[in-house]
Amino acid sequence: MGGRFYEHELFDLGKWGVVEWNIKCDPFAAKIVFNSDVKDFYIAGIEQTCKFRKDAPEVAEKIQHLSWMKPVSDAIRDKDDTWFHDAVAIWAMLYPKNVAWKKGDISVDLDDIHMGKTSFSENKNGKHMVLADIDVGNFFDSYAAQMGFEWN
Repeated sequence: MGGRFYEHELFDLGKWGVVEWNIKCDPFAAKIVFNSDVKDFYIAGIEQTCKFRKDAPEVAEKIQHLSWMKPVSDAIRDKDDTWFHDAVAIWAMLYPKNVAWKKGDISVDLDDIHMGKTSFSENKNGKHMVLADIDVGNFFDSYAAQMGFEWN
């Protein structure tokens, strides 16, 4: 999970920024990773994962019965919202038939003005697969089933 590759109506630049957090932390490392020879390189950008939001108190209540999730439940209980960025990226890899990918090439800007800004060029011979679409309801149903509860 990292980067931002598409515009999306739910993506709030004011909230999420032009440069996605994981890339912003170390854009030089991100460029090295994206330029590496990794085979089957799949990535979920924040413009897709930001669609996966739930009310934090509801999530805290749902997961509190799981002892191993207690630290998460405690941490989010008093928040307004919680997002499932990394869980979505993992789920997309586990259930690739439930998502749409686009093939192309990712680049990371290292100039002072756009430090860490990612871009994606669709290209059938590219080496990166970028998450292009994912069904929110399908993800949350699967997540709840795996965690042993149902959403209201």
